[in-house]
Amino acid sequence: MRYYTLGDTVAERTTGVTSPGLHWLLSDRQNSVSIAVNATTAAISRDRYLPYGGNRATNFTLPTDRGWIGQVQDKDTGLDYLNARYYDPQLAHFISTDPLNVQSSPEDANPYAADSPIARSDASGLVALIDHTPVHVALQREAVAARARAEAQKRAAEASALKARIAAAVAKAKAAKEAAANRAAQARVAAEKKKSLLDHLNDIAMAAVMIGRVPGEDGEGVPGGSRIPAAKINELSRADLAELADEGLTVEQYDALNTNNLGLVREVHVAKLTGGSALTLATGRGVKVVQPARGSTDIDVVAGNGDFIAVGGPKKTPQVVGSKLRILKYAADEAGVGAQAWFELGTSEQTLDKAREILGAGNVHVFSSRPPLMA
Repeated sequence: MRYYTLGDTVAERTTGVTSPGLHWLLSDRQNSVSIAVNATTAAISRDRYLPYGGNRATNFTLPTDRGWIGQVQDKDTGLDYLNARYYDPQLAHFISTDPLNVQSSPEDANPYAADSPIARSDASGLVALIDHTPVHVALQREAVAARARAEAQKRAAEASALKARIAAAVAKAKAAKEAAANRAAQARVAAEKKKSLLDHLNDIAMAAVMIGRVPGEDGEGVPGGSRIPAAKINELSRADLAELADEGLTVEQYDALNTNNLGLVREVHVAKLTGGSALTLATGRGVKVVQPARGSTDIDVVAGNGDFIAVGGPKKTPQVVGSKLRILKYAADEAGVGAQAWFELGTSEQTLDKAREILGAGNVHVFSSRPPLMA
C-alpha cells in the first residue's frame, strides 16, 4: 500500500485482491477521508463518521486504512492510531494520557479534543487544536482580542461622549450669545425710544426759549446715554461682556479687565476670527478633556470647522503649553477633528515654537485682542 500526499493524503495505491489499483481520496472539513474514487473504473466508495470518529455504517467500505481525521484505522481492534497514542472512537477517549502532559490543559489528558470534536481536532494525539493552533494558545489569543475590542469600544464611547459634551457646550454658548444679542437689541430699542423722547423734550425746550420760558433751567437737565466706564467693566456678566467685546472695547475698558475677563475677551475674539464659539460663555472655563496617565486641559473655543482651539497670552510658558497642547491634540485626534492654538501678541518665541512642534506651524496663530483689533 502506497500513499501520495500533497499537504494531506490525496491518493492511495493498493495491491490487495479486494480493490487493487489507484484510488483518489477526498476529505471533509475535519480531514476525514469520506470518498474514494477508483482511478480506472471511476467507481465511488463512501464512508461517513460520527463526531467522535465512529463509523455511521456497520462496515467500512473505503479501500483504504485512512479514515477519520485522515489517520490510520485499525480494523482488527477498532482503534484509531493518532500518531502519539491510540484512540477508541466508541468511548470517545484515548486509551492513554497525553505524552506532553500539558498542565494548562488538564482536560486534554484522555478525552478527545477537550470534548469538542466539531470545533477542535487532535490528529497528533497531543494537544488539541483550534484551527491548527493549540487550545490554550488560541484561548489566550481570543482573550487578548476580546480585551482589544473592549478597549476600542470604550475609546469610541468616550469619544462619542466628548463630542456630545462639546456639542452641548457649543449650543449653550450660542444660546448665551443670542440672549446677549437680544438684550443688546432691546437696549438699543430702549435707547432709541429714550433718544426720541429726549429729542422731543429738547424741541419743547427750544420752543420755550423762543418764547422766553425754559422749563427746568435751574435744574440739572436731562442726562444722556454714555458708554460703560472702565471702572465698571468687570461687573458685567460674561454674556454682556462678550457682546461688548464683540462690538469693540475702548482701550481704557480693555486695560481695566481682570485676568478672567481678559481671557474671555481673547476667546470671544478668536471665536469671531474662526467662525466658532467661545465655550467659556457656556461653562465658565471651557470644556475639560482628559488624556489617561497624562492629565487634563480645557477646550476654549470650537472653530466653525469643528477644530479644538486653545487660547493663551504672553504669560504662557513652553512647559505649560507643551503639556496642555499634547492633551488637546490627543482629544482632537480621538474626536476626529483638528487642534489649533491662538496666542496673544507678545507671547514668547520659545512658547510659539513649542506649540508649532506639537501642532504643526499651520495650526499656531498670533492675534491681538487689544483695541484697535487686528488679526
